[in-house]
Amino acid sequence: NGRLILCQRAILFCGWAEFSTFKKCVFRILLSFSMRKADAIICNSDYAAKQILDEWNIDVKKVFSINNFIDVRNIQFHAQESLSGIENYDHNRKLIISVGSLYSIKDRITLIKAYLKIKSKTDAQLIILGEGEERARIESFILENGLHDDVLLPGWVQNPYNWISQADVLVSSSETEGCPNNILEALYLNTPIVATDCPGGTNAILENGKWGKLVDVGDYCAMGQAILDTLNNNKPVKTMAYAEVFSQRSIIDEYLSVINNLAYKKQNHLYDRI
Repeated sequence: NGRLILCQRAILFCGWAEFSTFKKCVFRILLSFSMRKADAIICNSDYAAKQILDEWNIDVKKVFSINNFIDVRNIQFHAQESLSGIENYDHNRKLIISVGSLYSIKDRITLIKAYLKIKSKTDAQLIILGEGEERARIESFILENGLHDDVLLPGWVQNPYNWISQADVLVSSSETEGCPNNILEALYLNTPIVATDCPGGTNAILENGKWGKLVDVGDYCAMGQAILDTLNNNKPVKTMAYAEVFSQRSIIDEYLSVINNLAYKKQNHLYDRI
């Protein structure tokens, strides 16, 4: 008898290629029932919200787009810690960082191929923070290409913020993204960004390349060149002020507006933009 708010945290049908036809059918039915039953649906990107509207005949006034938030005080505190705990890290080399799980959707192989393209042109290490089922495949690719001292896979780390803050560039090579936290964090820490222009919220967050370089999904040549250009650019990046719009306080206020009054029409409501 209560009110139901659903939160859609990822791109619809992401990773469904591996599902059987029966499983896809069951999931579509369950999703359709859930979406129609909800009093409000909160998505973490405009892209995800429009997917829902395109897939099901749902009242547009029930669908809201609210980005993920970043805990700026926590990021500030932990970003100041010294870099340690990663074996074979060479602080004398430039640092390329990537943060996220080792799953196929993150497309780490394309990232490593991009690194291979520029390896002879810059003295940099690539560190990928995260864990997942693709580890064995990625490790094999690293060994096959003689990159065991150049590409490091330390796994999940307690504090990624000091690594992001000290990096010369953060790279997101994903095939799809909802609202990528690592990009929000890099923006707040004034770290240069190279990211794939993938389905999801990345393009909107970076405002079509204003706050970071965008490349096509799977294009390791373009990604490598974008990384190299960023490493060779010594101009300081100033993105922290922009990233404040993703602060905890700002985003929580948006959630509270939906929760307190489902009929409240906010400025960032998807209805106002289509």
